[in-house]
Amino acid sequence: MLNLKVNHTSRDVKVLTDQLIAALDRLTERMPQTGTMTMATGANSTSVANARVTLQSVILLSPMHPNAEGVTYSCTAGTGEFTVFHENNATADRTFGYVIF
Repeated sequence: MLNLKVNHTSRDVKVLTDQLIAALDRLTERMPQTGTMTMATGANSTSVANARVTLQSVILLSPMHPNAEGVTYSCTAGTGEFTVFHENNATADRTFGYVIF
């Protein structure tokens, strides 16, 4: 249990607030990043820029459109982006949701 003073000075409140904000920032940095991407038509790869991607990132994709179901792909992570390698065809709307861990 916390042992808090009853009467806080404005400086006490500022210090506690700054500590809470810093803790929340650290927590947010560790949470998975999500988004959507659509595979490029007429190309065999699609790059997605995202500052949270590192060489150690794991990218998971999930189809969000019927045209994306059953698509074969592989994924590589780089610094600030990931690349999805896929079939080169004219099928549009191959949209996926992604999660970066």
